[in-house]
Amino acid sequence: MSYTNNKVTYLNTAAVGRLSEASIQAVQRFQNLSKSNPSGAFFDWMSNQLPLLREGIAKLVHTRVAQVAFTPNFSFSLLTIIHTLRPKMKKVLLFEDDYPSLNLPFELGGWEVSYLKSQDEWTVSIAEIQRIIERDKIEVLAISHVQFLTGYTIDLEVLSAICQDKGVILIVDTTQSMGAVEMNFDELQIDVMISSSYKWLNGGMGSAVMCIKEEFMQRFSPRIAGFGSMLHSEEGWTYTPSLKSYEPGHLNPIGLIQLQQAVEGRLKRGVLNVEQHNLSNLKYLSEQLSSTSFKATGAHELSNLSTILCFDADKIISDKLEEHDIIVTWRKGKIRVSPHFHNTPSDIDRLVQVLKE
Repeated sequence: MSYTNNKVTYLNTAAVGRLSEASIQAVQRFQNLSKSNPSGAFFDWMSNQLPLLREGIAKLVHTRVAQVAFTPNFSFSLLTIIHTLRPKMKKVLLFEDDYPSLNLPFELGGWEVSYLKSQDEWTVSIAEIQRIIERDKIEVLAISHVQFLTGYTIDLEVLSAICQDKGVILIVDTTQSMGAVEMNFDELQIDVMISSSYKWLNGGMGSAVMCIKEEFMQRFSPRIAGFGSMLHSEEGWTYTPSLKSYEPGHLNPIGLIQLQQAVEGRLKRGVLNVEQHNLSNLKYLSEQLSSTSFKATGAHELSNLSTILCFDADKIISDKLEEHDIIVTWRKGKIRVSPHFHNTPSDIDRLVQVLKE
């Protein structure tokens, strides 16, 4: 299979999102400047372009610039938040089948963990979440907005309202939704929202976005310091705790330049338009699968789908799709299909045609 083949049908954004030509060219321009004046290129980017990216993310998720931070990746972001919470908090609720990068830091970090289990390998029950919160006196809930194994999408408005009512810190992994699902961070009662850049944001590797409510910052002072949180004067360095405490060392310009181009493109396209386009693709896929022998997971509940649809299949089916240059992911007996704004119904038709064959 050729990775530069224009005939590739890419339906695998839940694994890695495609980079745009604009992102690639912007990085090349920065790298060319770095050949002769790397310090000039870096500090010019940090002074003039990074603030624009911060503003772009704030617009994308409807929040204030003061609540947006950039980090190397999701795992680093979560670990810094856990490190900040741990002296005061100890009881956390996790979804048992959630992504390991979300669950393991709590499981390995000495927390008292309660687990939410799905009764049908699909539903993430908010009613059960509330019951466990009350029963186990939960202090922190960490959960994905969209489940990577099934595509089940939880109602953040309802969930966050419950957490606020119960005094529970809510940490949401939006790696499988940010940039593809309309969300308003200021209106949602989410304390911390973290997303890798390389999936639905189409920002490539090497960066992540973290949004933290100012109220959380006031309650929990960061237990980490970064270059951005230091003020330099003739007297030396002065540290002032802020959201930028979570931005370690010097940020990665390559990753964030890619992300900036992607965010600018997404704002022009409109997240809501992307969401509607993707939902239309998933609905069409669900309908077309009904004419095959493959059974979609939870497809009868389209209200709980947003970016991913899965169906039961053996690994050999996934291998056969790859032979036809149709790129999906196979996990735990299911094929995961994750079309994005660049996909059309004809891509779905090609997938279904091979499945029928």
